[in-house]
Amino acid sequence: MIPIASGPFVLRTLFDVFGFLRFVLRRWSEDRCPQIAGSLTFTTLLAIVPVFAIVVVILSSLPIFEEVMIRLKIFLLLNLVPEIAGKIITVYMGQFADAAGKLTLLSLGALLVTALAMLSTVDSSLNAIWRVRRMRPLWLSLIAYLFLLLIGPLLIGISVTATTYLYTLSTGLERLPDEAQPVLLHVVPVLMSATMFILVYRVVPYRHVPWLHAILGGALAAVLFEAMKALFAAYIRSVPGANVVYGTFAAIPVFLLWMYLSWLVVLFGAEFTACAGYWRHRLWKRAPTPGRRFRDALKVGRLLAEAKGEPLSFETLRVECAVPAEELEDTLTHLEKRGIIRRQGARNYTLDKAPEAVTLGDFWAAAVADGEGLDPREWSSISPDFIDVAQTFEAQMKRPLAELYREDEPSGR
Repeated sequence: MIPIASGPFVLRTLFDVFGFLRFVLRRWSEDRCPQIAGSLTFTTLLAIVPVFAIVVVILSSLPIFEEVMIRLKIFLLLNLVPEIAGKIITVYMGQFADAAGKLTLLSLGALLVTALAMLSTVDSSLNAIWRVRRMRPLWLSLIAYLFLLLIGPLLIGISVTATTYLYTLSTGLERLPDEAQPVLLHVVPVLMSATMFILVYRVVPYRHVPWLHAILGGALAAVLFEAMKALFAAYIRSVPGANVVYGTFAAIPVFLLWMYLSWLVVLFGAEFTACAGYWRHRLWKRAPTPGRRFRDALKVGRLLAEAKGEPLSFETLRVECAVPAEELEDTLTHLEKRGIIRRQGARNYTLDKAPEAVTLGDFWAAAVADGEGLDPREWSSISPDFIDVAQTFEAQMKRPLAELYREDEPSGR
């Protein structure tokens, strides 16, 4: 029984959790994730052979993974794809793996370009979820893609080796304890999947993603992936309609559906990771209105003015302003375009003007008016009486930042 004193807290927390999940689902729908998952499914269908070729080449070059290719076929058959598609897919992948080692440097380069093109599509999709408007430079993108192409096969190799080794132990002479078998055989693949998701959510977006957010999103995606895998396999076993309708070609629609569901999981984990910053201070309840953007811009200006020329990091500004990372980055981008602040290094900022030289109107133009100034004459089209209001408003907007903060100092903030 829940104590009365803690009851309201528990209820508030439950309401917050459900409200936050509704917020994540709303963003997931706004970002058109189901449609993007369909697009990525067909992109994957075209790029799976080049990506698999690169995985084969990388794993084949590592002596420790000499037997991984055999185990990879078993792993794909038992863990990644449903049985009806897995048998056919692993046969073709086995044939391709034998030929992959004979590729020339030119052929491998062409496959690498195709694989990078697929990663570029994934990169664009994930950055859209994070609301990234300024894409990373090409050389940074190539580094991120090559990192994923290198670390991905290593994680796959480790996962395959560990899983098949544990499976061999559980069925061989040296048996694992009965209570340890289900734990190890199910936990190890989940941990490896979570690691891959965490790295993708941390590395791919061209935006600061805290490790905690990436870990939470990666863990959620890994759990959802395992649950989806079990449910999908149960569905295929209980409703064998694909064989009746498609016959020999049944593997194709099953594999496409499997890839579509997998991409839905990946994109939902990405959406959850992108929204994780909204949980603190219940920021998911606040709408990004122009007034809030103006207030956030003034907060940034005040913090940088009080720093007296010392650069402040992005994380410091995010914590002090109590705003989501994506909203703060948009605010900083607008202030930087207006020449109010200056970026130093990768994630540090300072005022580009003295506090006496920057006005409220500058912040208004950057955060609300999108660079447009105030013209009281335009207000006369509404009513002549609005001219006086506009002139008063414009006079206040001309007040310098330093003057306002000096007035606020005696109150102790």
